[in-house]
Amino acid sequence: MHSDFVKILIIISTLIILTCRYFSKDRFQYLIKFWNIHRYFYSKKGITIHFFNLTNSFFLLLRIMIYSIFLFSYILPKRYYDSEISGFIFIFSLLSSLIIIKFFSEKIISLIFNIKKEINEILRIKIGLKNLIAVHMYFFLMVLLFVPIAKEIVVPTSIIIFSIYCFFTHLHLFKKLNINTNKKLLYFILYLCTFEIGPLLFIWIVVLKNINI
Repeated sequence: MHSDFVKILIIISTLIILTCRYFSKDRFQYLIKFWNIHRYFYSKKGITIHFFNLTNSFFLLLRIMIYSIFLFSYILPKRYYDSEISGFIFIFSLLSSLIIIKFFSEKIISLIFNIKKEINEILRIKIGLKNLIAVHMYFFLMVLLFVPIAKEIVVPTSIIIFSIYCFFTHLHLFKKLNINTNKKLLYFILYLCTFEIGPLLFIWIVVLKNINI
């Protein structure tokens, strides 16, 4: 059984996803119908995904909440925190900092190498795809928290499922960017290794070393 504190976090996450549904309006359905995800990015009025707006702000909050709840419930050993609140705040703050640092690092790189347009397009597509992952991971987390499943099964299964989502996310990104030269392919691989695969590997190493089972 999970504690009352975790249940409160789930209620907050539910309110956040309902808020996301409200602000994203009809486009929210394409996060569920992922086979039509391309329709999430455009409408009759043009581009629908921007960096800074209420919709993406709530989706970002949802993403951090979902990942934090999972790490707090299944990964972080209790010896690392004095109370549930302090433990969750630590994870939430750490993930928030990593995401912010990663985002601004990409923006700085785009200015240094004069590839602002390319990086902005990558970030725009990634934001939409990560919104999709956040919604799906919310429902996945509901299953984990309310269906009795051994932690020994939960963690590897979660890693596999999340890895599959990441693979298809980057595959979609690859297709959307129209990478048709060896030079573009090399840049894309370097980008993935630096800003996607590298950070994920670091997180998985930390997860495996500190798994709470």
